[in-house]
Amino acid sequence: MPGYIIGCTELIEYTLYISVSNYSLACLICYIFELKDDFVYLFCFLFYVTAIYVYSKAKPIFWNFNYIIGSISAIILAIYILGSLKYVDFNKYANPIINDLPIDNKISNFMRIFPLASWFYVGIEALSFSCDSVQNPRINVSYGSIICLIILICFSVCVLFVTASLPSENLHSVSQLAYPLNNGFKLMFGVKDEHSKYLGILSIPAVYATAFGFINPQEKLLLALSQSRLLPEFLSNTYGKYNIPYNSLIFGSVVGYIICIVIHNSSFDGQQIYLMCILSAFITYMR
Repeated sequence: MPGYIIGCTELIEYTLYISVSNYSLACLICYIFELKDDFVYLFCFLFYVTAIYVYSKAKPIFWNFNYIIGSISAIILAIYILGSLKYVDFNKYANPIINDLPIDNKISNFMRIFPLASWFYVGIEALSFSCDSVQNPRINVSYGSIICLIILICFSVCVLFVTASLPSENLHSVSQLAYPLNNGFKLMFGVKDEHSKYLGILSIPAVYATAFGFINPQEKLLLALSQSRLLPEFLSNTYGKYNIPYNSLIFGSVVGYIICIVIHNSSFDGQQIYLMCILSAFITYMR
């Protein structure tokens, strides 16, 4: 029973996170190109269709696609960090002592912020689901996890430092921005405020990669739970030369798409679903 609960909470984490990222991607596209809200349904649907299509191909195609879109995201982040450095002034904009910024050092505030900060590194644990796709998984997956952790630490520290140290009204306003990286790109490329929304295009690869990357662990969890008869057995059926589990892929996508529809048509927003992801992850990894 504990294993079943852990499997379910981890599955909930990935399913919700895919849905939130997918919905954010759809909203971002609608915002950039000034489309009607109803187009959110179309873009969410197209994401799941393309994700199933790519995943249903041979494993090398799936992993190469991940590699390409992940590399593009990393390059864009590197451009943001390096290109924004000349505008950085930590003492002027982010130093809490010089700028008399309020500091809440209560343990309750730490417990509120810590899960959000640790979410920088979500997905590293999902590498364990790739053991059937790599040679010598005991060595390669372990080294891969360490390398990913080091890269993410470097990027997260640099992005936090640069974003907080760029010119802004105040540090609190930065945390309220829908697309905080736009501030750096706007300064870097000299884009006027009225055209700055188009810089959101640079965020599309990372948002898509976030959602797409979690399709693999979601499918593996559905497959494992169904093979253990903890979920309906039909979800474990595979088809074709590459033994693609279309049933579990389609089932997870349908559930995720329904969640996107619920978010769009209810008082729930992405932030609330995001917090549910964190809760599910907490239950899973505190086992």
